[in-house]
Amino acid sequence: MKGKALIFSAPSGAGKTTIVRHLLDTFPALAFSISATSRAPRGNEKDGVDYYFMTPEAFREKIARNEFLEWEEVYAGNYYGTTKSEAGRVWEQGQTLVCDVDVKGGLNIKKALGNQALSVFVQPPSLEALRERLQNRGTDTPEAIERRLQKAAEELSFAPQFDKIIVNDDLDKALKAAEKLVIAFLQPILLAVRKALKEQADEKTAVSAQRFFKEEIKTIGVKAAAVHKIAQTYFKAVKGQPKEEIFALCETLWQSGCMEEAGVACDWSCALREYFTPVDFKTFERWVSRYVSNWAMCDMLCNHTVGGFIEKYPAYIRELKQWTASGNRWVRRAAAVSLIIPARKGLFLQDIFDIAGRLLRDPDDMVQKGYGWMLKAAGQAHEKEVFDYVVSQKAVMPRTAYRYAIEKMSPGRKAAAMKK
Repeated sequence: MKGKALIFSAPSGAGKTTIVRHLLDTFPALAFSISATSRAPRGNEKDGVDYYFMTPEAFREKIARNEFLEWEEVYAGNYYGTTKSEAGRVWEQGQTLVCDVDVKGGLNIKKALGNQALSVFVQPPSLEALRERLQNRGTDTPEAIERRLQKAAEELSFAPQFDKIIVNDDLDKALKAAEKLVIAFLQPILLAVRKALKEQADEKTAVSAQRFFKEEIKTIGVKAAAVHKIAQTYFKAVKGQPKEEIFALCETLWQSGCMEEAGVACDWSCALREYFTPVDFKTFERWVSRYVSNWAMCDMLCNHTVGGFIEKYPAYIRELKQWTASGNRWVRRAAAVSLIIPARKGLFLQDIFDIAGRLLRDPDDMVQKGYGWMLKAAGQAHEKEVFDYVVSQKAVMPRTAYRYAIEKMSPGRKAAAMKK
């Protein structure tokens, strides 16, 4: 699986690491690539946090098995490199890999990933300016500074081989330049989507939408039909991209917290349902637990995307059952509303009763409405069975859930269910 990568390389003292840290703080969709090394940990360094530490022998074995995107023996027996598994870890989370590596390592990663990567060379304004920065650090001897400058002169000769060059003569300007590169590389379609949404925004619609929620929502006031139309229009521009890249775009939309952007993300993820694979469940689970903050977001995501996944991979109903024990109210609601569409088709009836039983005494009204709705949907194909189940639980089922469950039953059964 390949996702995207941002590669930053520079001579020591050029400001590369400062720029990388700023981008990681600014863009939640970015994730830092943890390098592997054969050297011993220093100070408080932790394995899997600062580096992946291993012996020289283990490192060489990984080289032999072609497990690195890039590697280099910096000193005799002292290796550094970027593993393919580290890149895979980041991409499976729907994020973009950010590599802070030396010049040769950067060019090697670019060669391995091609157009999936953007390589950026951070260049000091001059060698004299670099000398001054290194001296001001106060961490190197004069001899070490001279060695660094000699190496920097060599590294500067590689700058034209990178996709982009940022001259760091003013840090604020360099940071802004880096932000623009990230947006242009990763999210040009999202800029277009957001522009289209803003053109349809209406303050009165935004105010009106708030009436349907107890919690405050973030909305710009675009009607649902317009959101769907925008989603369909711009999906045409991304549908040829790898699924993981589209999911990364969806993740960025979710991170905004905006109802309309979440709506676009839900439409895009649902449009990929024929390409779902089992590993996608963790992505959907992350979206539910991290980003869903109201019933509408929950239902938009779960009715079609998660529901479509469950129809394709029914074994994952066991994961929905685990959701019923979550401390997050929206995850618990998701356990039920993910089965709305399958329930209407007559699928998974016993699992639906199991999930309803697990949520039966939940005190949260949003959860009660969720599993009541699930039972109502199941009743379209199995009215008698749902009637029997609901009536058998009448003494303990909250009134809210009970009324939802029997709402669409035939008049006779509904009347019988309402008898005291």
